[in-house]
Amino acid sequence: MMTLEKFAEAVSSEVAKRLGAGFHVHVLKPVINNGIVQTQLCIEKEGQQFRPSIHLKDFFECYKKGTGLQAIIDEILECYASAPDIPAGMQEIVNDMSFEKIKDKIMCKLVNTHDNASMLENIPNIPYLDLSVIFLLLCEETEEIAATLMITNKHLNYWSVDKEELYQRALVNMVNKLSTSAYENNGHDVCFNQNRIHFCGAEVLLYPGLMRYCELHVGKDFLINPYSVDEVILFPTLGAEDAVVSQELADLIQSINAEEVPADERLSNHAYRYCSAEDKVICI
Repeated sequence: MMTLEKFAEAVSSEVAKRLGAGFHVHVLKPVINNGIVQTQLCIEKEGQQFRPSIHLKDFFECYKKGTGLQAIIDEILECYASAPDIPAGMQEIVNDMSFEKIKDKIMCKLVNTHDNASMLENIPNIPYLDLSVIFLLLCEETEEIAATLMITNKHLNYWSVDKEELYQRALVNMVNKLSTSAYENNGHDVCFNQNRIHFCGAEVLLYPGLMRYCELHVGKDFLINPYSVDEVILFPTLGAEDAVVSQELADLIQSINAEEVPADERLSNHAYRYCSAEDKVICI
């Protein structure tokens, strides 16, 4: 049985043979959230700017379960053939990367600071508790996809803007473009579901005034479960039992992270608290 690395090399070689001249096929291994390496197959066609990448993890799982390599190659080529041309939003950015053109596409995302230390060295970021705010361009948004481009220090230098301006623009864009209803109340807790395109939902923690608004529905000094980069859940505190509840919640978060949340979607291994008197979120 091949390893993922050998599998990716075999797939790359076979796809290149099938496509023939005019195509360059190679394996990419970008580091994504939390230091996770994602193995992708990149297919470049001569004269074409858009270079689609196909994630190989699920194909590798099928291979391990007994699907033949040639059948997997057939499916990969079908995926490539059905891939759209460069999305209009992507093409706009390729044509014009000026700050004036892209400023309304700036979004932000919360990531774990410790687990992304290497990545944070090369991109603008703002500390938030034990997390960090990073920035993305939302190049294309549909019900199915949210195509993004990471904003790096090189972009900042090119635009001659600072990260504080990125942050303020990102908050306005997130609230105006992505938010739907602020909360769902089931009588016990409040869940901030993924926004309408399932993109970086945990960033509601940064929205001005939103925690104070939630206080009206959850109660003072509520607890926050950082379920993933896409979702947070708020719990009311229980007075004298608060310390016990906090520890139980921390244990629950660690268990969920280990068993249910993909490694590249994890945000934190502990809970947070909103302190009503000070109108701020703290680590617990």
